[in-house]
Amino acid sequence: MVPLLVIPCKFIRFFILFRLRVHLLGFISMCGKLNCFGLLWILGVCKFQKTIQLMAAVRRLEDPQSELLLLRNCTGVSKLYFAMRTTAPKYVKEAQVVFDNHLSKYMRELVTGDGPGFGILQQRLVSLPIRDGGLGIYSMFDTMQYCFLASYSQTLHLQGNILQNVSSAFTSSSISVKGPVYQQAFDHFVQYFAGVTKDMPSLFNMSRRDSVLWQCNKTKHAQDYLLAIPADGLGQEMGPRQFCVVLSYRLGIPLFTENSVCLCCNRDMDVYGDHALHCAKEVRIKFRHDLARDTFSDICYRAGAHTKVEASLGFLSRDGGDSRPSDILVYNWEEGRDTCLDVTGVSPFAGGGVDTFTPGLALSKAVERKRCKYLDVCRATGYNFGTLAFTTLGELGIEIIEFLLRLKNYTARHDANIKVRNFLFIRLGLAIQKGVGVQLVARLQQVSCKILILLFINESFLLIVKNKC
Repeated sequence: MVPLLVIPCKFIRFFILFRLRVHLLGFISMCGKLNCFGLLWILGVCKFQKTIQLMAAVRRLEDPQSELLLLRNCTGVSKLYFAMRTTAPKYVKEAQVVFDNHLSKYMRELVTGDGPGFGILQQRLVSLPIRDGGLGIYSMFDTMQYCFLASYSQTLHLQGNILQNVSSAFTSSSISVKGPVYQQAFDHFVQYFAGVTKDMPSLFNMSRRDSVLWQCNKTKHAQDYLLAIPADGLGQEMGPRQFCVVLSYRLGIPLFTENSVCLCCNRDMDVYGDHALHCAKEVRIKFRHDLARDTFSDICYRAGAHTKVEASLGFLSRDGGDSRPSDILVYNWEEGRDTCLDVTGVSPFAGGGVDTFTPGLALSKAVERKRCKYLDVCRATGYNFGTLAFTTLGELGIEIIEFLLRLKNYTARHDANIKVRNFLFIRLGLAIQKGVGVQLVARLQQVSCKILILLFINESFLLIVKNKC
């Protein structure tokens, strides 16, 4: 037992007395002494409840893109870092279970509308870091060990100086050997985070498709769309239904029922919606292509690079017909010559599907096909040629990365106060996923509001008749 006034930091004493106010003061005066860990546990419970209430308030926005951004940065587990840094993990175990269950239900409602398909694999993927193919929504179970260890290690020397006059037994157990609580947390941290991604395929019995999706999501820039701040003026705002459908598709959640038919071409539709990304009717591949092309053009315009969209070059193709116009013509871009850029979007499952998937194969084949078709023709007429290739899951070709990095440097050169960072990649990633979302939503079954009203009236009428009978 440690008296309350022994707590060395004045800020912590003020914080505790301010938060608990009269009730805590009355309890202290009655008991005389208060266990420090028990006090922090009480503070933690209050903090957890307020965080859950804050998450419920954010849910009322009904904007999944904004909700996910807020949940990752300021309304989720990040609100609990102080409590977890000042409390040993075993004292917040009950609160951790409650918070993680609430977080899981929150994400299920955000992604699927509280529908089916959000299983334990999706819960694990959601809580992984973005660089590991997740959504970056950390659970309290994943972070509380790290927070406690980080706080303990950073303040170890400070604790030794403050508690040097305390009994030798307390000092030796907590400072010299760090104590069993620290060692238990450290062992758990090492074992858990070392194998959390390595053992996922076996732990969750991941199918071939799940493994491929996870592998694609881990590629560089594939998850950049998650970092976009909704801004309608920059085209960074995504419709709620489109955003949820994209999340479901990337997490491997079925979007269509068995034996369903595509609403656009009347062909068979697979349950995951892969056909929608290849369908050539109505909202088709051309829509996604034009969206990415216009994004490239706008980025060039804002960076100060002179371009022309759908530029007619005035020469013939190999078969003798008129060659299609260049998607983007960048003037004086390389070696003093104009450069023709062809925008190409492909599915990573193109060709043999999921079973024959090879990382980067779809992109390399698309680039090779375009180069064989246009490179010699462009060079013969004095133009350079490049292919801006990407996949529907956000994987970017080498030429896209080099092109955007050059535009980034060019933009920063004009104004030293501008911090571009990864903004260009984020904007492009969101444009690609916006096109994917529109393609998927256009083929989902639409339920009319009139039908829902009629069904509600019919059920109400039957219920009234049944009660009268």
